[in-house]
Amino acid sequence: MADWEKVIKSIDPDKVSSWYITCLDRLSSSKYSEKDKDTIRFQMKCLDQRMNAISDSGISLGRAEIGVMRFFGYRVGEINGKKENFRRQVIIRVIKGDIPSFANKKYIAWWGDTCSARRVQAVKDFLRDKIFSPQHKNHERAIQEWQDDLEWLKKESDNILSS
Repeated sequence: MADWEKVIKSIDPDKVSSWYITCLDRLSSSKYSEKDKDTIRFQMKCLDQRMNAISDSGISLGRAEIGVMRFFGYRVGEINGKKENFRRQVIIRVIKGDIPSFANKKYIAWWGDTCSARRVQAVKDFLRDKIFSPQHKNHERAIQEWQDDLEWLKKESDNILSS
């Protein structure tokens, strides 16, 4: 595991997001053993440390033009959408983990503290904004997936916060 720590400490700032997305994708897959998933969780812990070190240094994470949910790979819809299990892993990660400080302070503050009711509300607001956006009125599959994720979060938010 120490080897992973060294590798991840040297990741370029603009690669942190893609590494996170890969880890979440693998964590949500059934083809990895529990031992493999323990390694993946360790890698994510190291990525958290790398992300915080980059944020503290003031270096841009390279993908500042995207929001928090996209940074961690959240996508819905027919073309590039992710499977339900992956999307929910992202939602849990956003609620329970640190958010990279790649955007202005007001935007980061809007998301609230890690593992807080405010953070859960921010994710719910994000999903509602997508569901009711006129920009997405003809994207039936995407709207359904946002609605499904919102309903799931309403049911699971207490469990997420307490685990």
